[in-house]
Amino acid sequence: MKINRLSCAIATSLLLLIPFQQTANAKDFHELEIPAPIISEYREITRRILLALIDVERFNLRYRRDSAREPKGKRLRYFLAQETGAATGLAYECVIIDQLQVGRRRPLTINKNSLDGGLKTVMIGSIIAGAGSGLELASNSLHALKSHKEKIDSQSANNYMSSRIKQIDALILERETFLSQYANHPYFSLAAQEGKILRLMRDAVIFEYSQFHKDIRKYRARENMFYALNIATNTLTAISIQQGILGLKNPDKNGPANILFSIAGAFTMASPLISNATGVVAEKAANRKLKKIFGAKQKFDYDELKTAQAEFSRSLKDMDEKEVTRAVYRAGEYMESTEASQHLMESETKVMRYLNKVAVENSLLGPVIGGTLLGQGIAGTVGYYKYHPSLKELDLTYKGAVSGCVGTGMAVGLNAVGLVADLLYSRKLSKKNLLPRQIIEDRLAHLDQVEKQITGM
Repeated sequence: MKINRLSCAIATSLLLLIPFQQTANAKDFHELEIPAPIISEYREITRRILLALIDVERFNLRYRRDSAREPKGKRLRYFLAQETGAATGLAYECVIIDQLQVGRRRPLTINKNSLDGGLKTVMIGSIIAGAGSGLELASNSLHALKSHKEKIDSQSANNYMSSRIKQIDALILERETFLSQYANHPYFSLAAQEGKILRLMRDAVIFEYSQFHKDIRKYRARENMFYALNIATNTLTAISIQQGILGLKNPDKNGPANILFSIAGAFTMASPLISNATGVVAEKAANRKLKKIFGAKQKFDYDELKTAQAEFSRSLKDMDEKEVTRAVYRAGEYMESTEASQHLMESETKVMRYLNKVAVENSLLGPVIGGTLLGQGIAGTVGYYKYHPSLKELDLTYKGAVSGCVGTGMAVGLNAVGLVADLLYSRKLSKKNLLPRQIIEDRLAHLDQVEKQITGM
């Protein structure tokens, strides 16, 4: 709806270009004739403003497309890395439960070779999961470097927008100064109405750019923080498991192993929450910077733009509608198509980001899964330091493994469900040409048509 109204304003602004071109021969509009130099200069200033606004909107779309672009295969490879970590963790829990189900009452039945195999398996899985997050963090860093080189990073985008908005402001001021010379002309009020629309359009493109800029800064900060925390989590898990392997021969290692495992569980719980908080901080920092660049106003009243457009349209009733309709027909098509496009792009992006997350990345599921692992670590720690050596220690270790089995089982299942849902949803959108990048490409193509229409007048 927001982009629709901005596009509608661009389309409506075209209305005044053609009547000024045609009214010298139009006997039905007050039978007035406007000197050709005035018509030419007025049309040229207005056209330059419209083209500048279109250029900024095009930049907004390309910035959105390129900033949100993900490496090919990222979703699948990250799923494989995290699913490996979760699946090996589940296997490890199943081995412990199998051995301690009887062994907690009859310790001599415990097969240490089986425990050794389970521990080594989950350690490998933790290393793979941590490496997966490290790979994505490195990929994001490379993307940031590439964006900086291509001048599409956040700072370059701010600099470009600041420069273009200053140019637009100068053009609007030039137009208003020019019109002030003809304040008594019958067309002056109509031109002033259009000038109001142009200023509102200027505010709209700033608002739309600011909204996405803050969103992508928040998203990237949250994502990178999660990758970093996930690396730390899996590193702690791998170290705790390595201590556990040593503990099969030297029981003194089991205490530190359980403490480290508890910390890893706490990291799993906190990671999505800390990541989201980091995103909010990044968003607020971006907002402060945008306020310095564009001023304190960070909201835009689209109803005001809609009202201005309606008033302008009512003022055009006396003009030759046939001449006007043909000029703005294609621009009107662009306006109509972008109303649904903006809504779809925002909603589909939100859904796809949610489906892209692995289980422990989810703000609701991550703390639950981490809590089961933290509980396992605490049970093992209490068992070792309070009851070692005794059957009570083995019993607490067994109960902790049951808790961990629930958590790792949730992670394995929900990771798979999320991947399938993501692939099916993306495929559905792709067939309907409704993927965010497809919507952006369509809007860019329509914007090119509007630009050709304006430059051809």
